[in-house]
Amino acid sequence: MKSISIALCTYNGARYLDEQVRTLRLQADVGEILVVDDGSTDGTWAILENHAGQDARIKLHRNEAQLGVTGNFERVISLVRGAWVALADQDDVWLPGKLARLRAEWDGISCLLHHATCKFHGAVPSVPPSPAGERGKFSGSDVRRLLYRNSIVGHTVLVRTDVARSLAPFPRGVPHDWWLGVGAAVLGRVQYVDEYLVCYRIHEGNAFHPTGSRWRRLRVEHGLRLELLQVLTDWQRLSGEPADFVRAYRRLLGRTAGGTFPWALWLSYYRHAALFFGGGRPLSPVRRLRKSGLAALGAMLWTPSVGPGELLRPALPVKPPGDTELRQTG
Repeated sequence: MKSISIALCTYNGARYLDEQVRTLRLQADVGEILVVDDGSTDGTWAILENHAGQDARIKLHRNEAQLGVTGNFERVISLVRGAWVALADQDDVWLPGKLARLRAEWDGISCLLHHATCKFHGAVPSVPPSPAGERGKFSGSDVRRLLYRNSIVGHTVLVRTDVARSLAPFPRGVPHDWWLGVGAAVLGRVQYVDEYLVCYRIHEGNAFHPTGSRWRRLRVEHGLRLELLQVLTDWQRLSGEPADFVRAYRRLLGRTAGGTFPWALWLSYYRHAALFFGGGRPLSPVRRLRKSGLAALGAMLWTPSVGPGELLRPALPVKPPGDTELRQTG
């Protein structure tokens, strides 16, 4: 595995940013830590400048116009110089050996690696020992397993830079990590490393952390799913049986309006429960019934008011973004 860049996106993250940047700086064999700020108005920029003054690997950029979460990650990926890029959020805590472990575990083939993440509130926890035992995480190249719900968390991703850039422009209605995972599965292979290598801080400001009842979550995720399937339906790089599967699934989702239970969609969920809900492994009949029933209900209850916009901070309708590079070294 050749050179690695860390790509950090920031937006009003002063509360937790200092701790996170310190953990990024502890990573071994990193060529650069590239940061793109999306117009912060708090103390974020001062924290970044302080760290950049102490570590020549840190290179700071600031967007002239806000891009939103997905757009900002697309931009930072376009700027990195490493052959591989590790995505970082502003409010997490990386374990010191995170990137070293991914280097050591790489199978030599996969174009995207990801790992388990330890969620926490408040104080940083003592991370449980590996293996993490998260058997449902995605690996391989069967993209159908990523169509119902994303199991690739952005801050766990290490991806080949050329593959990530080939997926631009990123669809704005789909979380960037979901799109990268789907793209890597179509264009190559995804590898999962079953170890806790990041502590994922849960707080009220998380960009992609849905809150509220299970029903609201089901409805919101259904909206994201619709966006993803529409993009894939029009994506010329997806062909053959996977493309046929996407089109059939999209048609079923399109028939859920009107408040009546979508029996055809429920039957499809039931038949393909191992793909959609089981991480590729068979489920018991009871779990198949429960999972497929809840998924169909979520589709029936979905309305545009609880669609992707509730999880994605939208990009502002402004002129094409420029960039002011405030620190560029090496």
